[in-house]
Amino acid sequence: MLEFSIAVITVVSFCFYYVLYSSKKEPRKNPIPNIAYEWPDNGDECDIVGESYYQDAIKLLAGPDDKNIGSKKFKAFLIPEDNNPYDNKAVRVDIDGMTVGYFGREDARSFRRRLGTRKLSGQITACKAVVIGGRGPRGEQWNYGIFLSIEAFDW
Repeated sequence: MLEFSIAVITVVSFCFYYVLYSSKKEPRKNPIPNIAYEWPDNGDECDIVGESYYQDAIKLLAGPDDKNIGSKKFKAFLIPEDNNPYDNKAVRVDIDGMTVGYFGREDARSFRRRLGTRKLSGQITACKAVVIGGRGPRGEQWNYGIFLSIEAFDW
């Protein structure tokens, strides 16, 4: 009976370990919207916030060996979130169906005013984006980030 108990514990432990550590957690994929308006790529760079919470998603965008860092232009979707529990003026940023961050509080408000001026209030729009970070000059690991190519915001 003791041998049977040890065998059961071993099998259960192996299954638990396998489920917990063997599967990579993929970032949640959001539907990629059809958009009505894409902001012009005018060379400005706008930073976003919260990227530290979305490192897995940004790492996927960075590509193997960070080959896409700073070189590949992505289409970022700018999604007003009226029902965001922390800020009803929040603007989420998604690339390839994955959330990669948000506009900062003041930038979100300025962006929403810009949407209103263009009669796009509440609509999803898009702009170009690049992935930054990854590895430092000495090979040290840095966090990834996102720069959006959109006209700078006025507060």
